[in-house]
Amino acid sequence: MKAMRLPTLNPQQKPVPGDRPESNGVSGKKKSVKKTGTQQPYKNHIFISLLIILSVTLFTYIPSLKNGFTDWDDPDYVLKNESVQALNFENIHSFFTRPMVTNYHPLTMMSLAVDCQLSEKQYNPYEGRYEPDAKSFHLTNLIFHLLSTGMVFLFIFQLSGKRIIPACITALWFGIHPMHTESVAWISERKDVLYAFFFFTGLTTYLKYIRSGGPKFYAATLLFFLLSLLSKPAAVVFPLVLLLIDYYENRTFNGRAVVDKIIFFLLALLFGIITFTIQKESAAVDLQSYTLFERVLFASYGFITYLWKMICPTGLAAFYPYPSPAGNANLPVIYYLSPLLVLILGFLIYKSISFTKVIFFGFAFYLATVVLVLQFITVGSAIIADRYTYVPFVGLFFMIGHTIDRIWYSKKLVSLKYRTPAVLLITLFSGWCIYLTRNQITVWENSETLWTNVINTFPPEENAVYVPGVAFKQRGIYYGIRNRTDEALADYEVLVNRNSKDPEIYSNLGNIYAFRKEYDKAFKSYAAAISLNTNKFSAYLNRGILYTVMKKHEAAIADYNEALRIDPSSIKAYQGRASSYFESGKYELALADLNYLIRKIPNDYNCFFLRGMCHFSIGNLDESLNDFQHTVRINPGYAPAFYNLSGVYLKLNDKPNALKNALKAKSLGHEISESYLNHLK
Repeated sequence: MKAMRLPTLNPQQKPVPGDRPESNGVSGKKKSVKKTGTQQPYKNHIFISLLIILSVTLFTYIPSLKNGFTDWDDPDYVLKNESVQALNFENIHSFFTRPMVTNYHPLTMMSLAVDCQLSEKQYNPYEGRYEPDAKSFHLTNLIFHLLSTGMVFLFIFQLSGKRIIPACITALWFGIHPMHTESVAWISERKDVLYAFFFFTGLTTYLKYIRSGGPKFYAATLLFFLLSLLSKPAAVVFPLVLLLIDYYENRTFNGRAVVDKIIFFLLALLFGIITFTIQKESAAVDLQSYTLFERVLFASYGFITYLWKMICPTGLAAFYPYPSPAGNANLPVIYYLSPLLVLILGFLIYKSISFTKVIFFGFAFYLATVVLVLQFITVGSAIIADRYTYVPFVGLFFMIGHTIDRIWYSKKLVSLKYRTPAVLLITLFSGWCIYLTRNQITVWENSETLWTNVINTFPPEENAVYVPGVAFKQRGIYYGIRNRTDEALADYEVLVNRNSKDPEIYSNLGNIYAFRKEYDKAFKSYAAAISLNTNKFSAYLNRGILYTVMKKHEAAIADYNEALRIDPSSIKAYQGRASSYFESGKYELALADLNYLIRKIPNDYNCFFLRGMCHFSIGNLDESLNDFQHTVRINPGYAPAFYNLSGVYLKLNDKPNALKNALKAKSLGHEISESYLNHLK
């Protein structure tokens, strides 16, 4: 049958693949294209379209550069991760040889390490440490999102037979859809924007390969697939998408089509096993909590919910709690309806194959790229997540863009009358997406805004079965380290009133009570934490510190010993125990702890100062003198060290140096009696 000619933008534009009877097939040979005067303007048209899409995406996400870090994985990925603090061979080796944050994604970790080196360091008074500026991390996320948007445009442009409307709609909505905000505005989701860039670049080179047969494009596809895998294991679905492209492009299913997929599936299997092993060992994967029937309900619910949120992206949050604990049969009605909706949708998709491949391809692309995160195998504590739609929505956007393209270029009157409504609908939906995305970006500004959004989206009074405890807990931590104790206490009391079994909540609550000098409540909270988990390190450590403050040193030492049993390398536990040993007169034991600390943290002047005090107390004046001198070399403004130096020199009958150091201590604000100074004079 002779192919029907469709209205096109220029004489070189191909018919649309995937539709019947216009399907163009794939011959595997390059077609010669005669150059005409319309070719250059057409190229300019493509360039201008892409430039506009990228500009709109940049405008949408530029507010993210003002955001900071959050406490949702960012400390594990960056702030408290020593491996990203320096970009050296040892750290690069560690990225490739061991998992980090329950995943294997060495390229992601390397990119974060590069940002860490390029960013300016700023002192965080609440955490008591210097931290990299978050702006450079957000900028890199945004750059890779723009690159991914560009690659989506090029991929869809090639897939659709060089048709501009499907490419523009798919790339634009990929760039600005609110469900993608989490992947871009969350620093820890660097892996999403990175793997997606390589993923779509690989799909683009694969199209080149099956149309030209060039081995260089096959090699390039394999390389980009590997880079995508090294950025995020979610790329294991790449070979499935290759099969879908073969189907869409009418590629003959022969030996070559099978053989050239083998290495892709082997790599996918390897990285899948690695990821499952890592997450299984870290308890991120749960195979036991929910029944098979419940998992089917959860997977169906996720499949349908993502589709709904693509159309109506409201009520977004960083955390979507499960509707009930494992074993609780009281699920909302939508969970029981979801499998039926999936079956109905599946039937309609199947029927569509008789007149077009596009609907099946779009939904199959969506399913293939989202299936691993539909919580059939429970991973984490959230039932759905916005970031899981970053790549899958491309298939659905393409399906919509293709439909609009057919309406726009159809000669049928029934289609022509839908042109204006289609343009209006696209414009309104795109504007709405920009508005919602810019609002959602503010949610990721800091930990307070992040968790307040979760709490407002899932208020505890409306979620009697399951309270999103992680939100109150994390916001309570945020308030606590900023000494906003009333607000922190209110958040933790919500969880306590819900009979939370999380020992960390009670341990943190004990810290708040201790700060407020409500010591009886603090001790009860620490005891509650320990009763829930006898290996709760923070409860023993913080209770030990409180005992030290209250000068109950024997009890403090016992708690520090328990803390060190759980974490034998804890610096804070050694520091606290050394202090209590000293205060209780156990100088030799204190010296043993201080010697260990000085080996571990040689520039901590407090350790040298306390060791000097220990040596002075047992009469080791020379050692005491050396330690106090080392203290003031590290911290020349530390007045107590100069005062103690004066005392050591006096013991050594060196009154001139004793007077000199006493005057120095006084100049730094240390209170010294005139009688002491007169004695030295």
